[in-house]
Amino acid sequence: MKKIDFHIHTISTDKDESFEFSIENLEKYVSLRRIDAIAVTNHNVFDIIQFNEIQDKINAKVFPGIEIDVEKGHILVICSHDKFGIERIRLLSENIKDKLLDTKYISLEILIKLCSNPLEYLFIPHIEGKPKSLSLEVIREFPEGYIYCGEVPNQSKFNLLKRGKNIALTPVLFSDSRICNHMLIEHFSLRQIYLNIEALELDTIKAALKDRSKVYLDIEGTDLFDATGEGDFIYPGINVITGKRSTGKTVFLKKINSANENVKYIRQFELVQNQDDEDKSIEEFQKEVKLDEQKFIENHLNQFKDMASTVALIDLQINHNSLDKYIDSLLKFANDTKKKNSYAKTKLFNEEKFVKLPDSSLKSSIEAIITLIENMKKDVTLKKYLSEVNFDELLKELVSNFRKEKYNNKIREYVNETLDSVQPVLQSKSDSPTISNYDQLLHMKNLLTVHTFNKLVKSMKESKIISLTNIGNFSIRVTRNAIDSAATLKKKIKKPSKVTHIFELYDKPYDYLIKMSNEGLANDVGIEKAFFDFQYDVLNKYGNPVSGGERSEFRLMRALKDAYSYQMLLIDEPESSFDNMFLREEINKTIKEMSEHLPVVIVTHNHTVGLSIKPDYIFHLIREDKPDGSEYYIFSGCPDAANLSDKKGKIIKNYTALMNSFESGEKAYEERKVDIYDVVKNRG
Repeated sequence: MKKIDFHIHTISTDKDESFEFSIENLEKYVSLRRIDAIAVTNHNVFDIIQFNEIQDKINAKVFPGIEIDVEKGHILVICSHDKFGIERIRLLSENIKDKLLDTKYISLEILIKLCSNPLEYLFIPHIEGKPKSLSLEVIREFPEGYIYCGEVPNQSKFNLLKRGKNIALTPVLFSDSRICNHMLIEHFSLRQIYLNIEALELDTIKAALKDRSKVYLDIEGTDLFDATGEGDFIYPGINVITGKRSTGKTVFLKKINSANENVKYIRQFELVQNQDDEDKSIEEFQKEVKLDEQKFIENHLNQFKDMASTVALIDLQINHNSLDKYIDSLLKFANDTKKKNSYAKTKLFNEEKFVKLPDSSLKSSIEAIITLIENMKKDVTLKKYLSEVNFDELLKELVSNFRKEKYNNKIREYVNETLDSVQPVLQSKSDSPTISNYDQLLHMKNLLTVHTFNKLVKSMKESKIISLTNIGNFSIRVTRNAIDSAATLKKKIKKPSKVTHIFELYDKPYDYLIKMSNEGLANDVGIEKAFFDFQYDVLNKYGNPVSGGERSEFRLMRALKDAYSYQMLLIDEPESSFDNMFLREEINKTIKEMSEHLPVVIVTHNHTVGLSIKPDYIFHLIREDKPDGSEYYIFSGCPDAANLSDKKGKIIKNYTALMNSFESGEKAYEERKVDIYDVVKNRG
């Protein structure tokens, strides 16, 4: 088994938060995590001098690579660790550097052209929810032989893809670490994979990555993973931690939290609101809901805000004045024929300049066709389906049109330059009035934009439920309304201001917007929020506002939904705040669904959570008090195992551990069963 991490950053680029690379910390990371091979994959850049230094100093195989911004996500490109592979990555870096001068990303066609022989490279796209993921549709655009594995965001996604049959890609999990000088050892990533190989050569690694049965999260091949960096392995699904009070369960949970990145940690009693003061409880809840409302509104009005900001820059009065001035100058020019000397009668005296044409898309089309023609020479599938198209003639016609377009633009530029030099001379030699400049196209465009804006605002003022989101048995309903009065508008404004005269223009959106802007209130209230009022309601399953204990239940469901944006979920004793029916019917179902997307670790004493949830892995913690102090043990294993074991091989009976954790021991359980459950059951 060989342990690898093929996603490491050593250069701070505009894609990263600023950091200073530390080769000493890279040495420590590789040594502490016992990594056999790494790849240096910086964003769109490869520094051969730095790479050679790393390769000389690190006690592991170091592969050259680069993380490239392609048009719909990120992809790692890695080569062999010999001089030929290093040179390929260096050349690739230089080529994409030139391409990125004109655009923010590299097209798939260009990338395939630059890496025309897939045998020389290892391609690993981001997939399955990792930031900047490539969709399966985009991955299928690559020719056969390019993509057969993908980098996932966490262990649960790894496990889901490895077991799944719908996706052919082999999952891989890497640190994506920025190795900086202030990095602490306890923050070294735990995201690496094991490959069942002997030789650390690119061809061997690629062959293993084509076979998902040779890729693992742990050296034993069980797909458990080290959650603390100290050999405490958990399952990439649901893990339940049990034990008596003061056995170190919360300490264990905190250790997992500190050893991993991007963790959602729901602490004990965190979601319970003030039970002694109902008014304070309501106030706290309303503050939280208000924050959620503000985030929703900002996101909902984001595009409208951009449009309103653009419209606010339009000054129709200036356009109207320019038109009036143009007409006046035109009439004056026509009437003052006596003042027209030979200079004024020339064609160039009042000639208007050409308007600059928008940039053409022909250049990118030509590049795409060239790439397609080259790929057809190597790809049988492309040739099969596209052989009937005469791409050579198409390319000739596109090039011809591009040249004509370029020639016409040059002519326009030359004419405008000529007018700039000739007109002032002609006009200085005549008393004849000149015709004022007037951009009719811009004026019409502004009128159309304002008209569209007014129409849009009018339609958006109609009362409408714009969002209805279900969170378990709860729902969040958001209604958008028109602002009903100047008093409502005044409440939105932070500083004291008179708004009645502004609100009088509310039914004229453009005039209202300009008035708000001119009086400095648009930024104060938020240019987009000045037009609409929102009602944000949290409702129970009956459609009524939540109350009492429902507020805490909603907060937990909301926290769980929020956890989808994290890489791991930790929950400390949820039963401390909620009844068993809610835990069983709502929480267990939600957590079960979540465990397919991220690892979940729950501390509990409650069998409704601990057993009914059907965990994938369980822990039982024990404290033994001795004269010289307490000793703590962490036992773990599968729920159906006869025994649980600790890191030193010590064993306890699983059945005894479960009884002690959930039933206060076997004796107490039998007493309750005979004296209570069976008696009540028999009466029925």
